[in-house]
Amino acid sequence: MSSSSISTPQAHFDCDAIKNQYGWVDFSTLATQLGIDMSKERFSSKRNLCNRINQVIAEKQAEYDKRQADLEFLREQDDKDKEIRDRERWFADTKSTATSMARESTPSPLFASESVSSTESSSANDEEISCSGSEQSKRDHQEDRLDIYDSGGIKAYAVYDGHGGAQVSEHLKTAKFLQQVVTSNFQGVFNLHNLEQTFVDWDTRHYLATELDGVGSTAVIVVHKDAMLHAVWVGDSRAVLFAPDGTVLFETTDHKASREWQRIRAAGGLVDFPTDRIAIIKDRKIFPMLAMSRSFGDRHLKIRGEACSLCAPPEQRRKQRSVDGWVTSRPSYANFNLATAAAATASQATTLYLAIASDGIWDCCPDAESAAHTIAHFIDGRRDFASACESVLKGVELLPSAASATRDNKTLILVRLTLSKAK
Repeated sequence: MSSSSISTPQAHFDCDAIKNQYGWVDFSTLATQLGIDMSKERFSSKRNLCNRINQVIAEKQAEYDKRQADLEFLREQDDKDKEIRDRERWFADTKSTATSMARESTPSPLFASESVSSTESSSANDEEISCSGSEQSKRDHQEDRLDIYDSGGIKAYAVYDGHGGAQVSEHLKTAKFLQQVVTSNFQGVFNLHNLEQTFVDWDTRHYLATELDGVGSTAVIVVHKDAMLHAVWVGDSRAVLFAPDGTVLFETTDHKASREWQRIRAAGGLVDFPTDRIAIIKDRKIFPMLAMSRSFGDRHLKIRGEACSLCAPPEQRRKQRSVDGWVTSRPSYANFNLATAAAATASQATTLYLAIASDGIWDCCPDAESAAHTIAHFIDGRRDFASACESVLKGVELLPSAASATRDNKTLILVRLTLSKAK
């Protein structure tokens, strides 16, 4: 019997109903179709035959369900195998791109450095070398900014990705927000509430109090003090710590509207899930707005009220304005103990890489693991670490999934950490 003939079997036959409509002879015909040998199996009554038919049908239903489950398992396995093949192809393409770029002797004209700096330091416990760079890509303006702090045994790195203009990201850099974060929170006893308040107070004083609407910026900051990495961020710029083989040890999580829809809804906002953006309602239509749920600036979305509030008079909007509105500047925080990573390896020295970048870099790769492998290949393909950032900024635009992200500004800080085991 084919699978199509039992694709929708009845779980149970009503003996009396079949008897009244078709007569008992139909049971014999059905039994034969189901493979019941009437010459070998003896039934004392037609009802016993009916029960046997129901039993066979139940067995065939179970067989069909198992076959369907097996087919579903094979489909899932095929999908996993395809994902593995795609990932292997991705890594092969990345390695090939990195190798060919390493042979190039002239820099690409696409690479426009906004600020390239290099810092080197060494001690008995670690060696830290960083390089940084930005690329405007196909945008009319470069709205990304970066900053590096190195003083008193503390190193800190920041990437700011502006949107709607560069006013906020530029101010974060020139007004030395990174230095404010370090001196206020990491030179004494660390307090998470104070760190959060540093972000909120800065946003309230410098951006919410102005008349600058429609302009904002992400911020991702990583502070390296002693054997700890402290990450604090708003928006979708990201920091990823990974091993030379591309294994991701730590990463920040983007602030996306779909991940915080409950908080946004509680503030009266609206999330357009198809575009994963905070949206407004105007003339009974939904208009997607910002692609992130936390940021500096974006004063027009830092209000508490219904999704049509942007259409309200200015005086009403001023009364609704809040740092805890649809968009907030309250950051997320996470840390990573480097001593744990060093102790987990058999070698005396452990090399790790820290990449801090705007979404123009991360959107070129399917996920953090692919991005880490990609950057690791580009590092491996260069003779000197100082040129690694340029190699990554040029190379990610050549990758298979980069087509939709090549228009965005790209900014990257790349740090090499060489950790020694404690003796």
